[in-house]
Amino acid sequence: MIIAAAAVAPVLALTGTALADPVAPYAQAVALVTKAGTVVSSKGVIKVTRAGVGKYCIYLDRRISASRSIPVATLQAGADRGSEIYASIDSAYCGVGSNTILVYTGNKGVASNQPFFVQVP
Repeated sequence: MIIAAAAVAPVLALTGTALADPVAPYAQAVALVTKAGTVVSSKGVIKVTRAGVGKYCIYLDRRISASRSIPVATLQAGADRGSEIYASIDSAYCGVGSNTILVYTGNKGVASNQPFFVQVP
């Protein structure tokens, strides 16, 4: 009788990965933003400001051109039920520049602050 030895796959332990440095190898920029406009973690994002209720300006590293990409914004699971999100690269709220994105959030058609993710592929 032959007994085959079972291969033991190594077990990878997740150890204290810093939230400030997300791993996003196929994205130029990413950010996790709270409804208050605080950046929890990011890559390629210089800062985020709130230009008003439900209006967030995402300022990218100067080497990243948002106007040459298609930004993607997604609500976090903690957003209010019925919330909406929109992203724009053409905004008077954030100033003129190719490295800014405006993210609008709302709830049932009314501007409201909601937590979100944003990505620039």
